Amino acid sequence: MLKKYNTAHGPVRWAIAMVDILLIIVCMTVAHKLAFVHHPQTMATVSLQKYIIAAITAYIPAVAVFRPILMYRVVRGDIIVQRTLNMCILHVLLLLTLLFALKDSLASREIFAWYAVFIATAVTLFRLATRRLVNSIRLSGHNIRRVLLAGSVADTAELYANLTRRDYGIEILGIFTSSGAEQCAEHGIRRLGSTDELPAYLQSHEGQVDALFCATGNDSVDNTRRVFSFCENHLIPCHIIPAVASAMHRTLDALYVGDTLVLAPRKEPLLHIENRVIKRALDLLCSGLFLLTIFPVVYIVAAVIIKLKSPGPVLAVHERTGWDRRVFRAVKFRTEPYSTENQTEEQRFPFGDFMRKTRLDGLPMFINIFFGSMSLVGPRSYSVEQSAELAEAREKFNVHLRVKPGLTGWDRIQQRTGNDRQCTPTEHRVRADIWYAENWTFWLDIRIIYRSLFCSRPDKDNNK
Repeated sequence: MLKKYNTAHGPVRWAIAMVDILLIIVCMTVAHKLAFVHHPQTMATVSLQKYIIAAITAYIPAVAVFRPILMYRVVRGDIIVQRTLNMCILHVLLLLTLLFALKDSLASREIFAWYAVFIATAVTLFRLATRRLVNSIRLSGHNIRRVLLAGSVADTAELYANLTRRDYGIEILGIFTSSGAEQCAEHGIRRLGSTDELPAYLQSHEGQVDALFCATGNDSVDNTRRVFSFCENHLIPCHIIPAVASAMHRTLDALYVGDTLVLAPRKEPLLHIENRVIKRALDLLCSGLFLLTIFPVVYIVAAVIIKLKSPGPVLAVHERTGWDRRVFRAVKFRTEPYSTENQTEEQRFPFGDFMRKTRLDGLPMFINIFFGSMSLVGPRSYSVEQSAELAEAREKFNVHLRVKPGLTGWDRIQQRTGNDRQCTPTEHRVRADIWYAENWTFWLDIRIIYRSLFCSRPDKDNNK
C-alpha cells in the first residue's frame, strides 16, 4: 500500500477520529432508545452518559491499533473493510471489558448488542463512502502526487501500468533509464534522461517531485546508493524495486539477517487453519441454502427443457484437477447432444448454448462446493489433460492448485489493462489465480461474489 507523500495523514486521521466519535455517540444513543422501548423499567436505571464515555474510552486504543488506511493511494476496498471491522471488534471487546471492570450489572446487554451492530455498520459505511469521495477528488484532477521512475524499463514497466489508474491520483513524470527511447515509447513511458542525470534533475526540480521508484536491476549498486542518499537528504520518499520483483509476481516479505536484507515469499493466507475454516463455513452456508431452496426449481425446469430438446442424461460429469492436484468429478448441466452409440459430442443444441452463455450450466457444481471438492470463489478448474499440458507450458501454473477451484474467481471479474494485454488469456488467468491465492481475505471473497452476481462492469483492480 502506498501512502501519501506528505504529512497530511495527521489532520486526516484526526478528522476521521472526530467523525468516528460522533458515530459512537449516535449509535449508543439509538441503541439506548431501542432497549428502552423493549424494557422501559430496567433501562430507566441505565446511564446513557456512562456508556457513551466508556465507548469513547474503548475506541481510543482500538483506533490506535487499527489506524485508518483509506487515505492511502493504493489500497483495496476489502482490506479497508477488514481493517475497519477488526477495529470495531477490538473496540467492542474493550468496551465489554471496561463494563466488567466497572462492575456493570449487565442489565444493559441489549444496548451492547444493538450498539455492536450499529457501530460496525456505521463506521464501515463511513470508511467506504469517504474512500469513494477521495477517489472522486483524485479523478477530478486534485490531490495529485508527482512520481519519477528510475532504472530499466523492463523492471519498471509493470509498476508504471499499475500506477496509472486515475483514482490513485499519481502523475508519472517520466523515467531516467539507460534503456533507449524506442523501448520507453513502446511502453508509453516518457524518457527524461539517463540514470546519471537523475540527481541533477531532482536538484533543479526540488519540491516538484513527491516520490521516486528506483529499480535496481541493471544499474550499479553505487549509482543506486547515490540516488537513495540524495533522496534521503532532500526528504524525497524513495522506493526501491528489487531486481526479482518483475520475475516473482508475488507478495514478498522483507526480513533482516543482521544487516542483510532478505526477501522471502510470504505464506498464503489459506495455509492458516482459521482462514480455511472461515472459507469453508461460507461455502457450506451458501451452497446449503442454494441446494435447499433455489436449486430444486432450477433443476426441474432445466431437466424438462434438456429432455425435450436433447434426449439423454440431464447432468454431465467431467474430471477436473483440484486442490493439491487431486482429481474430482465436476457436475454440470449437459449442454451437448448425447449419443448412446459412441458417447461423443456431435453438435450443440440452442438451450445448451444459452446455458453456457449465462453460466447456468455450472449451477450443479454447488453440489461439489457442498461436499468440499470446490469452493464458491477460487481459480478456474481445468481437465486433467489441460492441467498436464499447461503445467508444462506455463511457468508456475501449479501454484494455483494450493486453493480449491471456484465457481467464480478473481480473474473472471477483471478487465485486462494495457500491460495485461501483452499476456495471453491463459497467462492472465494463471497470474490472477496466483494473486488470489496469495492475497485472500474473507472480504475479497464477498467482493468477488457480489461483483459476479450484480455488476456487469469488470473490476478495475488487476492483480494488485
